[in-house]
Amino acid sequence: MSAIWKKGVANSIGVDLGKDDIYGLDGDTFKCFYGNPDGTTTDVTGFSEFVKDIANPATCKANGDTAQGSKDIPVDDVSGWEVGMVAKVSGKDIYFYIESIDTANNILTARKGISGDIADQDDITQVGNTGVYGASVTIDTTGIHFFVLSNPSIGLLNKSVKVEVVEHDDEDVMDKLEEIENKIGGLNGVDGVLLA
Repeated sequence: MSAIWKKGVANSIGVDLGKDDIYGLDGDTFKCFYGNPDGTTTDVTGFSEFVKDIANPATCKANGDTAQGSKDIPVDDVSGWEVGMVAKVSGKDIYFYIESIDTANNILTARKGISGDIADQDDITQVGNTGVYGASVTIDTTGIHFFVLSNPSIGLLNKSVKVEVVEHDDEDVMDKLEEIENKIGGLNGVDGVLLA
């Protein structure tokens, strides 16, 4: 099955890496292009992560050292933290999704082993990273286009999707039908004798 895009209209192409707990990637590490119907290719740039705004993020400090690969992170206080939040260790490229919280022992449990060492008293803050990365794309040529996306920095091999670009989409057709119905309705609503 393919996506259907309207010619000349901006759409988004993306990938969800949140399920793999891959957050905070540099958009330039993504390699993406699409194949045109004439056999040429067009590069896609401008990838970035969709990040939610967090007005009052939960925060805490690490309570002891935690080694890379560990899932249990002892902290000074779990108040304000909830399952499903994403946390980042300040000053380090370490993000983790909170799978469970041990309130009796002040432990945040990550869904996967952490990607680096956390030192005692490191600040840990809730962030709005989603792990969903995307770029805006506008295609001005109708036909079938195949997108290929990869990211060598994380071992993401080619992922592909087919997009059909059309001159007119369903909304255009519905608008035209409504316009015709309004014109016909106007004719039917005339009282009296029609003079030619």
